[in-house]
Amino acid sequence: MILHFDIVVNSIEKSKKFYTKYFGFSEIDSGFIEGHCSKFISNNKYERFELCVLKHSEIGTNLELIEYESSYKNLSICPGITLALLSNNLNKDVKRIALLGLNPASEIYHITTQKGTYNIIFYKDPDGYLIEMLEIA
Repeated sequence: MILHFDIVVNSIEKSKKFYTKYFGFSEIDSGFIEGHCSKFISNNKYERFELCVLKHSEIGTNLELIEYESSYKNLSICPGITLALLSNNLNKDVKRIALLGLNPASEIYHITTQKGTYNIIFYKDPDGYLIEMLEIA
């Protein structure tokens, strides 16, 4: 089982609000990481970072947001991951998210593979990471 994955963000506050407001995550832990651990994770670039742990469901993988200290905040982040969330009713979720003020980054795509058919739409978080909402059709 995968416990969590980390994404580096420019602003913990902006990202936390985004994931809680639009996608139903809740914060389960937060704090600052300093010293050797921070240096190891940041490839010896940062002495300290802020951490916020978000959870989407009781049995799901956690999302850890990492914000490095001041010098990193203005750097442009190149998205290298996509967070995929399962939707039981994609059209309903798209309408709910639109009412909250977030427009999708794509249209709804209808994908068929050997194993099934899927409806997929993408959003972007404040740092440009893709969030995929997937419904098994």
